[in-house]
Amino acid sequence: MPISHSVDEHLELLIMRFSGEITEAQICDTIASMAAEMPPDGSYRSLLIFERSADLSAIDKDVLQAVQDRARDTLYRVPHRKRRGGAAMIDGPLDAKFILPLWNALCHSDAEIDMHFDIFTNLDSALDWLDVPHGQGISLVRGTEQTAND
Repeated sequence: MPISHSVDEHLELLIMRFSGEITEAQICDTIASMAAEMPPDGSYRSLLIFERSADLSAIDKDVLQAVQDRARDTLYRVPHRKRRGGAAMIDGPLDAKFILPLWNALCHSDAEIDMHFDIFTNLDSALDWLDVPHGQGISLVRGTEQTAND
């Protein structure tokens, strides 16, 4: 499974972990799954994790725009749900190093909801920036680890 995720209502944290070949449909399906798991209120932080194996070569500006629209409409156009901030941890893939700045540029042009991600190269820094307790955050991240059979 190229994308795993976790929704933690108590920590108000959403995690998406990318590995393998990633497509628009996979991202949008994951967003829909996350939205179904979230209560209709809360103030959520987002953490993206890009594994070394993540292949984002099928992702371009049009796909990013479609994903941004889906995330805005599905996750954050709920009356009492807010986005507090986002961090992305990149563990090596060049694709993510190029895609995230483009994503952020598209997000900065959206006056309705800011869905940009600050970029980090290690998990501890990302969790610190999101103000997530390390023990709980690392436990959630471990829960999104994928095995060779996924």
